[in-house]
Amino acid sequence: MRLSRLLIIAVLFLSCLIGWSDTMAIAQTPAKPKRSHLTFSWMLPQFSGSAIDALYASYSYPHSYDLPTNGFDLHLLLDMTNSFYLGMGMGYGWQNFEGDDGYEARDFSVMDLRFTFGMLLPIGGILSLYFGGGLNYVILTLGDNWDPGEGWMEEGLGLSFEGGMDFYLSSVCLSVRLNYTYVPELSADEIFLEPEDMDIRSIILGAGFRF
Repeated sequence: MRLSRLLIIAVLFLSCLIGWSDTMAIAQTPAKPKRSHLTFSWMLPQFSGSAIDALYASYSYPHSYDLPTNGFDLHLLLDMTNSFYLGMGMGYGWQNFEGDDGYEARDFSVMDLRFTFGMLLPIGGILSLYFGGGLNYVILTLGDNWDPGEGWMEEGLGLSFEGGMDFYLSSVCLSVRLNYTYVPELSADEIFLEPEDMDIRSIILGAGFRF
């Protein structure tokens, strides 16, 4: 049920990305500079906040440590007026766990859906800077390290801020982006006894195409 829910959300989100990008591509005139992009990226997230502290305090292993976090990101940026943009992004990050006995498992994962609006600053014909903010929807899911608890989920709405740089090589776009997400209250339905907050700070490196 929970996996189906995540898959449905991801499919709907990707459908919106594809439909939106197709609509904007048709609407653009040939003379307009191509500064919109769709990029696929590697993400280095850092998770913090009372929600993560509560997870750390609940480990079944008395001595343990967390392995480096990883993730991937999909980002659509639509150049609206050569000065402003609309953006949609989906990030999926996770953190693994290892006990002193060498046991390793998935600790938790976070899906972050973002909708942003901001300023676009072209620099010549090969670079663009952009800065924006907006709303986000986050789903925190426990991994197979938890028994009981594997697959338990909490969700919440929050704010997201991003800043990045695009470098253009013909129709190819190379992108570097920093993203900050803050969720003031994750739900307390399955994992937590009361609402908890969470921060996500990410460095995102990727490539895609511009249109």
